[in-house]
Amino acid sequence: SDRPPESWQLIGPCAMGPIDTGVLPERPESAKPKVAEVAGPESGFSDGRTYEGHLQWRAVKTQGVGLINANALVGTVDQASCYVACTVTSPDDQVTHAIVGADNFSQTYVNGDLIAGAQDFGGNQGFVYPVLRLNKGANTVVVKLINNKADWFLRFLIADPRNNLVITV
Repeated sequence: SDRPPESWQLIGPCAMGPIDTGVLPERPESAKPKVAEVAGPESGFSDGRTYEGHLQWRAVKTQGVGLINANALVGTVDQASCYVACTVTSPDDQVTHAIVGADNFSQTYVNGDLIAGAQDFGGNQGFVYPVLRLNKGANTVVVKLINNKADWFLRFLIADPRNNLVITV
């Protein structure tokens, strides 16, 4: 079954500057240096840590099945990013996948590593299904949501076919 995190830690918005959408989805690193830049939140929730702009993590609830409505949570901010983090605990090493849909773009990290197939830069006009390689124990899952302009949101679910994953903040 596919399961959404019911709550997350969130940080943002972080200013991005103009994004050259003409090079997406093929060359995201050319769209804007900050698209590929590792800013710190990719490694996961760190209580009390302050990032650029005096931003700190805060707990949020999803607004629907796996839905993070960034407009409601951080405001409608053009050319910006925000990060959401959760912990997925597995009883053993296993491989599963996520279902990720973003407006406008997203990148998914597991235990601080960018998942190559988890970059959604609008190429398929739908969802991406990144492979999540989970270690036995706690795994940090972070999604960087990037907005070009107007509304922005994220839908994120984790496949749990063995019904043995625990998803927490």
